[in-house]
Amino acid sequence: MSLNLLGRYGLLLSVTTAFPLLSFALDLPNLPASPIIPSRTVALNAPDNGVTDATAAINKAMAALSNEGGGTLEFAAGTYLVKVNPRANDYILQLQSKVRLQGAADGKTIIKVANDQSPYNTILGTGWSVSDVDIENITFDLNGENNPITSAENKALGAKAAIRVDAGPRTKVANCTFINIDDVNTLIFSGTTATDVEVYNNNFTAGMPAGFYDFDHSTIYSHAVRMWIHYNTFTAKDGPGTPVARCAIETHGDDQTVGHNTINGYSIAMNITGQATSSNRQVYRYNLIENTLNGIEIWSQHFAGQGTYGMENITIEYNTINLDPFGWRRTGSVYPNQPSMGIFLTCNPIQPVPIDGLAITNNTITFPTGGTPEWGDTYSGGVILWTYNGLVIPISNLTVSSNIIKNALGPAIWTNVPLEHGSVITSNTIENPSRSSSADQHTGIYVSDITEDFQIQDNAVSDSAKVPMIASGIDAVSSCRSSCTVTGNAVTPKSVKAVVGGSGWVVSK
Repeated sequence: MSLNLLGRYGLLLSVTTAFPLLSFALDLPNLPASPIIPSRTVALNAPDNGVTDATAAINKAMAALSNEGGGTLEFAAGTYLVKVNPRANDYILQLQSKVRLQGAADGKTIIKVANDQSPYNTILGTGWSVSDVDIENITFDLNGENNPITSAENKALGAKAAIRVDAGPRTKVANCTFINIDDVNTLIFSGTTATDVEVYNNNFTAGMPAGFYDFDHSTIYSHAVRMWIHYNTFTAKDGPGTPVARCAIETHGDDQTVGHNTINGYSIAMNITGQATSSNRQVYRYNLIENTLNGIEIWSQHFAGQGTYGMENITIEYNTINLDPFGWRRTGSVYPNQPSMGIFLTCNPIQPVPIDGLAITNNTITFPTGGTPEWGDTYSGGVILWTYNGLVIPISNLTVSSNIIKNALGPAIWTNVPLEHGSVITSNTIENPSRSSSADQHTGIYVSDITEDFQIQDNAVSDSAKVPMIASGIDAVSSCRSSCTVTGNAVTPKSVKAVVGGSGWVVSK
């Protein structure tokens, strides 16, 4: 029997009532409020020839409009060259409250950083709180090739971001383009009072030519409350292995909604963190992730030792993740044997803390066929909740349901963390798992830590090779304290053992 539920975001959710409704009982994020901008419109009078410095003229116009109560500052088509002020290198252009920056249509308004600028924090930013900021239809040319980050010391001197808001409510960045990115973060929303942020329909192109200094970064860094990141496109300039193309979206804090984004060629598409005073009510849905080494990372860690849980009410659903581990290895830009994973738990957080309420449902995760797997591909799979060095990250109320996982190099679903309090792996479709001949666990679903009140049911595992690669469909070798069952799973071909059960498990057809 099925029950149709109309979700808060207009989604029709089909739930099989024979199983717990855990994934759909999670709290959903609160959405951000929009900026409040007065109706006044002023045309910008600033050099737009791409040669004359326009910095002072833009700053003067923004400040004057804000002092008059706010409104829209219209930029004509053209290129506005901006330069760093050595006395205020936290920002080049100072954001103002109640001001909308409106560019011309089709990205023909360009704000470009001049060549050979000293390290700086951001192009558009401020040293104090701003409210009601709206930035639309502007192309930001960060001119990374002529302002590169050349070393760890140079990286530490400034983020070289495009936009930064550290405090204040209601910010919107929409229909903008960000090119020639070589920075620590392109958009930064980070502060105790940074709230109500919408990042909509923007395009980001990251990465410098081969030979540039290579470092870790996130294109969007969000440590704010009530974030909505949707319909954005992120492209690594030269595809898999592009220098600096690491993580597209990194989120911290409550009420994060990340949906309908397209991410291509990054090392990690998304980093979902619990590194905040609270990380509650987060949803990641309908994102398209392609040509990445890894898809969506889950990082549960105490922030300054605060909080009982690292993360609560996290929903990851309806995402399409097409991984390309071999493309990344061909470039030589990753360490040998680095695993490739679709949705995974960071295995070595500094201060690991429990997760309560994690739903991973209706995602499609695909590995390429061919290529040469390495021994590290033991850990390359679709959903990997794995840790090591004795770090314990118990997960309560886990649902891994209705996912499709194809050609995983290791087990398609693998957990070695304690699972308890109504957790379930159910109704997943797994095709041709454990393609790596060096994998230790030749199985579709592998569970290897202490469990309690946990079910594995109604999954389908198939291996189409003439000589099956897998030795079993489901390997539940963990020790169960109480109420652990394996039931209703289908494994083909029949020559493959369906289930290997550990101590305390109840196994039935």
